[in-house]
Amino acid sequence: MLAILLTIMVCVPTCRSRAKEEINGKSANLNNVLKNHIYKDHLQNPSQIPLEEIIIVFDADMQAKPNFFLKLLEVMVDDKIALCLSPQSFNNVNPSTDIYNNTNEQFWQYILPGLDAMGYIACTGTNFCLRARALGSVGWFPEFCITEDYALSIELKAAGYKGKYLAEYLAVGEAPTDELRNVLRQRSRWTKGHMQIFFSGRNPLLRWKLPFVHKLLYSNGTWSYFCTIITTWTFLLVPFISLMFEIQPVKFGREFALAALLYLFANFLVMNYFHVAEHMRGIWMANVSNYLLTFTYAKAIVNTLLAKVHIKKKAGFKPTEKSTGGPTGPTAQLQLALMNRLTSLTKKFNQATLPHLYQPQPIPTGPQKKEDECIPDKIFMFLCLSLCINTLVLGLHQVFVFKALRAWLALPMLWAIYNAVPPILFFGSLFASTDNLHNMCFWLQWISMGSGLGAVLCLWFVVPVVY
Repeated sequence: MLAILLTIMVCVPTCRSRAKEEINGKSANLNNVLKNHIYKDHLQNPSQIPLEEIIIVFDADMQAKPNFFLKLLEVMVDDKIALCLSPQSFNNVNPSTDIYNNTNEQFWQYILPGLDAMGYIACTGTNFCLRARALGSVGWFPEFCITEDYALSIELKAAGYKGKYLAEYLAVGEAPTDELRNVLRQRSRWTKGHMQIFFSGRNPLLRWKLPFVHKLLYSNGTWSYFCTIITTWTFLLVPFISLMFEIQPVKFGREFALAALLYLFANFLVMNYFHVAEHMRGIWMANVSNYLLTFTYAKAIVNTLLAKVHIKKKAGFKPTEKSTGGPTGPTAQLQLALMNRLTSLTKKFNQATLPHLYQPQPIPTGPQKKEDECIPDKIFMFLCLSLCINTLVLGLHQVFVFKALRAWLALPMLWAIYNAVPPILFFGSLFASTDNLHNMCFWLQWISMGSGLGAVLCLWFVVPVVY
């Protein structure tokens, strides 16, 4: 029978001083208890730790459901499994307005099950259990970066251990939804942590014990930040440049139209695949979130590189501070009818297993904490929106000049509409009511999909021109 080891940090009758230049206080606190108290007699020989001893890790804002231990420990009965992870869910996030993708359904419901089938060990910092012997053998919780969960995953896989992802929502917590500052700080921390590993000797590509496929899989988390920045900003600038300076990035023709159609269609199927209708908007929100966070990603990468050359102080672990209902109004019934229709198309799946965790939060009374300004981020989003509006204005001017809406004009204008959706939602989240933001998310999703589809179709009507 498994012996469960639960360590509640605040109850440990000891304390420690924060070390100079300490990067990850969370890992340091965990290691202090494990190495200096619980397993102090096994530091030199962690292989002597009984296999049955399991460590359960929760963030302070997470609450386990009654069947959490039963479900995860059932997986850990297999002595070959070193770590078992369950997904995160939040009771203060409205999925219909989750523009920063806190629920992350695409990751939990689609990506991780596929990675798990390929032998990937995933750790996301909370809601997981870990075999103490395996943890000790890889040097305990990593303290060299601020994303100890990602680093621990790599260390365990490189050491030859196996992990398991249990796709059941077994704990509920809170996400940083009260202030923009807290959301951006959290995502910046994640980015910096990945970069600290990528720009070091612990880069997955340099770990010779990692299988080649897993070198790529673990590196993908870092590459995604670079790719998101490059593709988002390129798609933002090209429509404006093509109309303002009459510079076209490609030679339009049937061959290009066919290639673009095949690529974009395949990309759409992969990135927007869903088997349950309720997931459709969440997956779209993931794309919106990446657009909104490109500036945060870029700042985090630059700051990490500056810290690497000792120009800026190295990033440390800072806990994220954490603190409304369905649609109403004249379009609510139409929205509900559309979603019910989509749900009926996927009724063969077990809808009862989907997490319906969101509970409308009461409106606070009395003086409230002032929203952090986040001026640079707001300016960047304003510039993005302005660029899209200017692109549309330039296009409409050309339509007025030529007295017709030609395909080569419609193409950048449609992309401008597509690119304007995330900034509009950004400012909507700051200034609109919950009801209005809900309606904005619903209708802008369809506008975004329609403009993207229209832009692809326009490629077939652009007259080939030699540049």
